[in-house]
Amino acid sequence: MTCFSQHTETQFCTLQSENEAWLSVIKAIEDVSQQVDLVIDKVLADNHYFITHPEIEDTNDKRIFGTLPCTTDCSIRFGLIYGKNKGMVLDPQTYPNLEILLLEFNSENIEQIKVKERYDNDIYSYSSGMRSGIVLYTNDKELKKKIRRFLKNQSKEKVETETTIAKN
Repeated sequence: MTCFSQHTETQFCTLQSENEAWLSVIKAIEDVSQQVDLVIDKVLADNHYFITHPEIEDTNDKRIFGTLPCTTDCSIRFGLIYGKNKGMVLDPQTYPNLEILLLEFNSENIEQIKVKERYDNDIYSYSSGMRSGIVLYTNDKELKKKIRRFLKNQSKEKVETETTIAKN
């Protein structure tokens, strides 16, 4: 069995069994503080995995697509909901300084963590059957301020980087 149907090889995805075991652990723990710590560790560990396995990162490279047992799509997707219609994907590839924000998370400012297994139905996502997900919820005003500040700084850094690249 491959990780997902888009893979044509018969090799196993190295992330699949690891993620299933991790999901079992987080579902068994009821203490939000421990769950928050597990989420932070997993986000950072997955990021490290993709840094050390760069061939997995680019699934748009048609030369390798279908030949790898794993892609970034095999990883667990982490998200944060911090208001009505406000959320973000907790992805260090998208937000290189995400660790700074992650370290602000604790049981006092994260009210709830929901686990979505890759086979659960999700009417909001066309790819709901392909990927597991963890969603953190917060209504904490201080954390919301930090999130907005973080996202604003990320946008500034991206514009500055793009400007520098364009000048060169």
